[in-house]
Amino acid sequence: MTRVRATSLSLILTAIMLIGSAAVPIAQAQGTPQEAPESVLFGVGYEWSNYDNDIQALTGISLKNILVDVMKAADDSGIELVLAEVTSGSSSVIIDQYEGNSTTWTMENGSSIELTEVHTDLFVRHGVLIDTAVITSWTDLSMQSDANWDVIYSIDSQQLFTLDAEYIEYIDADGLLHGMDLQLSSNMQNSLEVDFVGEVSGNDETLPFNVQLDAMINYAINDLNSEVRLGTPSPIHNYVSSDYERVEWECEKVDWNRENSGVYMAGDSVEVYDECDSFTGDYNTSSHYSLGLSGIPAEDIGLEVDELDVSIGDTFSSTGHFDNDEPEFGGEIEFGDFLQDVIIDEDGTEVRAVEMFGAPVSITMPSVVALSGAEAVMGDGTSPTMWDTIGEEIADMVEGIDGDGGDGGDDGDDTYTCDNGEEIPSHWVNDDFEDCEDGSDEGVEEGGDDDDREDGDHGDDDPGDDDREGGDCYDEEGYLVPCEDDEGPDISERLEAIINAFGDSTIESTMEAFGENLEDRLGNYEEDLAYVDADARMLWSEELGKCVGFQILVADEDENWYTLVGPESDALPAAPILTSIEYIIGGSSAEDEIVQMGSQDSLDDLVDESGHDVSSVEDAVRGGTPADNNTGVDDNNTGVDDNNTGNVDNTDEKDDANESADSAEKLASEGGFVPFVSPLATIGIIALAGFAITRKRDKPFA
Repeated sequence: MTRVRATSLSLILTAIMLIGSAAVPIAQAQGTPQEAPESVLFGVGYEWSNYDNDIQALTGISLKNILVDVMKAADDSGIELVLAEVTSGSSSVIIDQYEGNSTTWTMENGSSIELTEVHTDLFVRHGVLIDTAVITSWTDLSMQSDANWDVIYSIDSQQLFTLDAEYIEYIDADGLLHGMDLQLSSNMQNSLEVDFVGEVSGNDETLPFNVQLDAMINYAINDLNSEVRLGTPSPIHNYVSSDYERVEWECEKVDWNRENSGVYMAGDSVEVYDECDSFTGDYNTSSHYSLGLSGIPAEDIGLEVDELDVSIGDTFSSTGHFDNDEPEFGGEIEFGDFLQDVIIDEDGTEVRAVEMFGAPVSITMPSVVALSGAEAVMGDGTSPTMWDTIGEEIADMVEGIDGDGGDGGDDGDDTYTCDNGEEIPSHWVNDDFEDCEDGSDEGVEEGGDDDDREDGDHGDDDPGDDDREGGDCYDEEGYLVPCEDDEGPDISERLEAIINAFGDSTIESTMEAFGENLEDRLGNYEEDLAYVDADARMLWSEELGKCVGFQILVADEDENWYTLVGPESDALPAAPILTSIEYIIGGSSAEDEIVQMGSQDSLDDLVDESGHDVSSVEDAVRGGTPADNNTGVDDNNTGVDDNNTGNVDNTDEKDDANESADSAEKLASEGGFVPFVSPLATIGIIALAGFAITRKRDKPFA
């Protein structure tokens, strides 16, 4: 493996996110398909606790080390900073495709037809617990002021998403599609607890705060059943083939010429247009939300004492029926030309597969699932939904924060009443657009008693000469606009004193030093990339007429391509350095996994809370000191002399801060501090590192 200088942030992102667009220059493979299996099953599973190790395996960079260097850069600058995060959970997706029973339908002309049920079952499970803490303090040691802060920021987040979908297509002996059925259930839960505790001080004044935010949203589609029936049988499945480079499908409620098949060729592409005769369904949903916000020192920032203390919540349930008379469905698939033989089950069944780009299910399924779900979520409009109520609650909160009119003017100054009684925002008046239905908002008399003043004609006493005439506010051209309070919010004297103290402090130079120290520490990292390119594709079996799996491919510096995630292939060897992503193929193990997923409907089922050790985070929040042990963090990887801080030596005053930094590094050891960095945190870290690298390169040569 070659050591590569960090010259491209996009390269790092490519390696981490495992996506790319490279063409794979590999010869076509030969193979002999075996007897078709009864079902085609594939999927993927992942334990998120392995994320850090996987990133380090692919990039050669330890995210733990980066976080430790962020903390050390802060300490070098006189800022105490401790970061902690513990994340546990798992995610899995399984797709199962098979032929079911035969059924008999009666056609419009009274004849009967035998149809085969072709099933696509989709199972999704995702559950994650995240506990995060940021502890920071700073004191101006220059004696220019007594400004300081001492803050603890902690987050407890829980995520749950489950989905079970059974999709059935009814296909006749000629391969024509007559209709589709969907049965679906889903549950989405998200909760967030945020504590923002501490104080800021200056000029002998102290502002303590204890802000708490508790938010939760739970939405469940307990049961959803929908039906799509076609006006004429569709040949779409006879055209989903690698014989074409691109296949498109659309289905709408239209009157087709029955002599026209609705199939159109355009070069290597085919477009199939169908008539969707009906789209009906029934659903049962339940939802709950709550929001609590307290502790904001509202009086100090110029608001009413209790104005930002919020406590809202409600529970909803809905049962309904929909009959969409204008359905619009669609799908798209693209095919490549690279062939390979892949193993699709534990019995060693081998099939010939071609690369495919699109959803790993039937071309008709994604849009039917999406539109059916939308019908359930939005409801039938006869009663308010959770989404309506949340929007209204937020609007009420914003209005309450803004106060009367929200613009500092007198009552009613924020709206204009049209001649027909309609109300519009006042700043819409005389804006050269007729916002009132009767057009009475244009050519409005402004700030005077002159009659019938035309747009732009402000009379002798141009209100633009005085932006407040008669209690109204006008712009330079004399148009009525919302009044602004030039003085801003009426903050408290103690907050003003603290702000002045920070203005007199060395906070600006401290933050500049932090940026320079961060630049020095992060700008010298070198990645040891296992792979320099990546690609992803689905695998399509022409013989079976369905997607049989997917691959994530990677390439080394010698342009050798490997399978990082996916089935065993005769053309692509397994990658020499793998991740913890589990690829699932058909067999007894997968069937057991599906049975297990059926019982996993809560966070307790998806997260091993016994392994979710938050003691280090709690110790950090409480100010606890971990046991003295080996950190396991190699500080030499930065290539930076720790003595070169670029700051004034205030050793005596910084003893406490240095102790904190040492403790942070000890907590970053295998004892559990920062044992996992979430994907969102990763993006932030990479962006931070990229910023530091960019700044370093922008420096002129010495």
